[in-house]
Amino acid sequence: MFRNKEIIHSRSGSAAVEFAIIGPIFIILIAGIIEIGIVLLFNLYLNAATNSGVEYLRKSQINRVAITSTGLRDAISRAMPVELDRKKLHVSLVPIPNADLTKVVVAFPVGDSFSLSTTGDYLLQVGYDWSALSPVTKYLVPNASGKIQLQAIHLGAAAVRVTE
Repeated sequence: MFRNKEIIHSRSGSAAVEFAIIGPIFIILIAGIIEIGIVLLFNLYLNAATNSGVEYLRKSQINRVAITSTGLRDAISRAMPVELDRKKLHVSLVPIPNADLTKVVVAFPVGDSFSLSTTGDYLLQVGYDWSALSPVTKYLVPNASGKIQLQAIHLGAAAVRVTE
């Protein structure tokens, strides 16, 4: 009889039971926080790389070098401090008609399109297909029809426009 009372009032296994309940939730939260940090860092890299793509447009125009889709993709890829899977990188260069940004449709997800005339303002969209590890990230990163894609958008000019 004395032994049954000891078992009922014993607290020696309570920490293990509490950890078994809270541990998996804690590990999932920590993994989600780490992945969100990686997504934010990669998004920062993608914005800087998109800025390098706009710089490529400017420098090519100044140096009178032909602007190509391959050259633009290379400029964006070189600006990334991490190695990119080029199949997941999507670059879209869209002209802004009459410098009216309201007439430009921003596509999501970003597809591969390259439309360049000699002079004008352009909208450079860069997208990178992201493979989410945790279910939390799927809700924080924009997605359309199950395709999760990080996106960066910058304005650029292919030539200097002078008006009086």
